[in-house]
Amino acid sequence: MEDPTTHGKAKSEVRLFIARFGHRSIDTLRPMEMESYKTDSLTKDKVAPETVGKEVRRLQAAFRRGVKWKKLYFNPLEETQARAASAA
Repeated sequence: MEDPTTHGKAKSEVRLFIARFGHRSIDTLRPMEMESYKTDSLTKDKVAPETVGKEVRRLQAAFRRGVKWKKLYFNPLEETQARAASAA
């Protein structure tokens, strides 16, 4: 069973992702935008690189599952590296 804290963080991450991209169809999202999303998290939002990496991995897993279940045609985060470079 997943830790309630982890579950809460995952829900928060999804809300942030939807706030930024929710007005668009998933098939219009591009890898460069996902890289920009990571960079903004690091620099503007001051999120730690480890946290950004975890967020990307969770979102990648969700999109992978959507593809597997044939709800999505592709994973917009497939080419995005989970490991975020330091904002320093």
